[in-house]
Amino acid sequence: MERKRIGIIGFGARMSGLWSLVIKQAPDFDFVALVDPYPESAKGCLEHFGYNFDDVVLYSDVDEMLDKADLDGVFIASNCDTHTQYAVKVLNKGLPLYLEKPVATNYDDLYKLQEAGKGKEDKVVISFPLRVTPVARVMKEKIAQGAIGEPNFLEAWCYPNYGDVYYRQWYRNENIIQGLWLQKATHDFDYITNILGQEPVMLAAMNQKQVFKGDMPEGLYCVDCDKFETCPQGPYHMYLYRHEIDKIPARGDRKAFPYQCQFAKDTGNEDAGSAIIRYSSGMIASYDQCFFARNAAGCRGCKVVGYDGTIEFDWRDEKVKYYSHRSPLVETIDTTSTASHGGGDDILIDSFVHLVRGNGKSVANLTDGIRSVYMCLKAKDSCRENKFMELNFIP
Repeated sequence: MERKRIGIIGFGARMSGLWSLVIKQAPDFDFVALVDPYPESAKGCLEHFGYNFDDVVLYSDVDEMLDKADLDGVFIASNCDTHTQYAVKVLNKGLPLYLEKPVATNYDDLYKLQEAGKGKEDKVVISFPLRVTPVARVMKEKIAQGAIGEPNFLEAWCYPNYGDVYYRQWYRNENIIQGLWLQKATHDFDYITNILGQEPVMLAAMNQKQVFKGDMPEGLYCVDCDKFETCPQGPYHMYLYRHEIDKIPARGDRKAFPYQCQFAKDTGNEDAGSAIIRYSSGMIASYDQCFFARNAAGCRGCKVVGYDGTIEFDWRDEKVKYYSHRSPLVETIDTTSTASHGGGDDILIDSFVHLVRGNGKSVANLTDGIRSVYMCLKAKDSCRENKFMELNFIP
């Protein structure tokens, strides 16, 4: 089998996980070129896979890599605000592309990406693992088979029990991620739309910042704080009540606990939001996201109701439940998986591998990524302007 030369833009934790799947699925793929603004961090990730800088050429910029590396495909897993500029360069070269979400963080970038991607939409795999997890695929199939009749209402929820990561790490910088509609809801808007098989036509949204706010100093690290032992978000409290006291860091040890205060003046991002979406059939979908639920309260999934039945799932237990409206029948389908993102990442990587080999089709193409970001940007507009927004942009 002819070997394939792969370039990567941004080799951090997310890309490390994806590359581990490539190694398993495509032994004919060689990681030969890298662009990364943090080479020392990337070096650690490379060494984890047994690579060194003799195996992978570190290029100074994306243009140089694309001009010199003779690539067969590219991954983009850089910071969110750079996705579009790099994707446009790769699309202009006509190479198969795996692109992390969100595909853009503003309208100007979104339109540039759409223009660059015309006629190449199916040469791109967007990192939307939720749409191809077993639970989402089963629900889509059951609805298409008429199990509930015509879908007439949808309720979806996202309550990640790890939500504090969006306030204590680099995610807290809204200049990079542009808030949690684009960072989180982009996944949910995509899988909801995919399950229904309809186009969204109108949206209204509201958000709030009620918990992760405060007057603590900007730039404050938890290990430097006077409230080290009393703050419920600090390391002392965290590890004490997990009964992992050996992990409690020493005061001032930022290497052991490199997180910043979530109640500081510079903590970005809303901490909850809701959206109402009307789809082309006239049906309504509601969506809620909340980032301060914890432990077993964490959940993420949706429920679709038709005249003949109701079907629902939650990634918390990876079960699809069908309730007949015509009989006492309740059916439970167990899809439990130990794989990354409920198995969705496996399917995305398989799709990209076959695109590079020239014998596949994207399971989450550029049009899907553009539509989702457009919905997220309109949700942000609705929150700011306090009104319904028409979704009249056709990708």
